[in-house]
Amino acid sequence: MRQIRRSPPKIGCIYTAQGLEYHHAGVIIGPDLTWTDGRWQAHPQHSRDENLRHLTPDQYLPYALNTYRVLLTRGTHTTHIHTTHPDTQRFLTSLIPSQPPTHQP
Repeated sequence: MRQIRRSPPKIGCIYTAQGLEYHHAGVIIGPDLTWTDGRWQAHPQHSRDENLRHLTPDQYLPYALNTYRVLLTRGTHTTHIHTTHPDTQRFLTSLIPSQPPTHQP
């Protein structure tokens, strides 16, 4: 019987995850990006990157969206998403169909 080699769990950020892929990924959308009043809103003062905290929300928004886009595309099989903002969590949950699609042979 062939033994499957599994890599140990990893944790990273935008700087360590670029160019890498994982079977299973988890992304926490922090308070720096929220879905409020029907649109994405940036809160650079909550960024974990000190170099970006001085930006205005309009300047920070493209950075935040790109960062999360990169992180959300690292999982090749599954990606679990959590957010610290209740309205953002409700919005993301609304994007997921209640019934998984059926696969036709």
